[in-house]
Amino acid sequence: MAEKQLFLLNISDMILLMCKKIYLAGALHDIGKMAVGNEILEKPDKLTDDEFSKMKNHAGYTYLILSEVNDFEEIRDWAAFHHEKLNGKGYPFGKTAAELNEPERIMACIDIYQALTEDRPYKKGLSHEKTCEMLDDMVQKGFVDSDISKKLGNVWWNLTLKREI
Repeated sequence: MAEKQLFLLNISDMILLMCKKIYLAGALHDIGKMAVGNEILEKPDKLTDDEFSKMKNHAGYTYLILSEVNDFEEIRDWAAFHHEKLNGKGYPFGKTAAELNEPERIMACIDIYQALTEDRPYKKGLSHEKTCEMLDDMVQKGFVDSDISKKLGNVWWNLTLKREI
């Protein structure tokens, strides 16, 4: 029994470490926006094509900034690949489903969820239901992972229900 407990403790430690790393990647994923001007970040209107191109560079800047930290490759990738799409049409590197691991896919789904549900200077946040519909559409288009999108929808739905009880 002691060996099984030790085995489970090791698994628990690995899960805890992964959770801490993904939390850190989430906290740092937009650090590259420091290289994008406030006139773009805080613009209350739709961005022009040129402004949107500059805004898209933030993910690449995140990659460059976090590349300077020793032993941070995993966190760097999880943070910087949050705009990659499974069909290879994301940015900054155009990675495909085969090149994106689960934490990178999680980061992409959560970033989209947050962007859609939060109020922004140029739009009001969407409801959980509408956001999940849009994520389902993105699954059909090959942008995001179906399993992660479903889990994300269920987690937020369950959290909302618990608050209402």
